[in-house]
Amino acid sequence: MIPGIVAAYGYMMTNFVIIDNPELSPLAAIRQSKVMMRGYKLDFFILNLSFIGWAILAVFTFGILYFWLLPYMNVTYAKFYDMVKKHAQEAK
Repeated sequence: MIPGIVAAYGYMMTNFVIIDNPELSPLAAIRQSKVMMRGYKLDFFILNLSFIGWAILAVFTFGILYFWLLPYMNVTYAKFYDMVKKHAQEAK
């Protein structure tokens, strides 16, 4: 189960890669996401852990808080993608 979760974290930036490079095939975008996430999976996991408290609180508000939490999470993921992309470009 743990290897599957680790592999899934490698694919997390695929949507952002496709948005940045619409000419890429889906498999190429997945490969690029896996390459970009090397060394950043633990950072992304910790980033996700930072939202657990908000998610629990959202349950107690009958899901109303999710109207604010989900956009906040998506923007945070986009900024994480920008950081990873910048580091990948600097490494070239």
